[in-house]
Amino acid sequence: MIGKPYIVLGLFLFICYAAPAKGQTSDSLVISFKNGQKVTLALSQIQKITFDTLTANVNDKNTSTNGLQLLASYPNPLRSSTTIDFDIATTGLVKISIYDAKGNAIRNLQVNSQLGRNQIVWDGLDNSGIHVPSGEYFYEVRFKNDIQVRKMVVIK
Repeated sequence: MIGKPYIVLGLFLFICYAAPAKGQTSDSLVISFKNGQKVTLALSQIQKITFDTLTANVNDKNTSTNGLQLLASYPNPLRSSTTIDFDIATTGLVKISIYDAKGNAIRNLQVNSQLGRNQIVWDGLDNSGIHVPSGEYFYEVRFKNDIQVRKMVVIK
């Protein structure tokens, strides 16, 4: 099948970012590998990106530009539910998405959050109310233009 590239990135990836570099527009993805090689792709060319291991830094200081700080969920690994803590610098709508290891969104949550420390409990259910099976999952927290992702493990 000819079409958009299917990209699988794993442990060989050093850092991946979508921030525009000098001379580039924000509609490109720059991938830097441990060996120093860099690849630039237009976002319109990318159909799917799958990560074996995910580590994302928004910038060198690993701080938020909009005042979001995502903390580790607990317990992790979890059997039935986990608490996701985050700090925000202003009040507003926070969206949380849970993804399975294949990148499928399995649960979407949102909460109107207050200044400071906030938390939401994920009950281990998907959007259909069914308990998810054992495996690796990722939780993504969005606040304004800031997106942060962490990994969690479900064990039964």
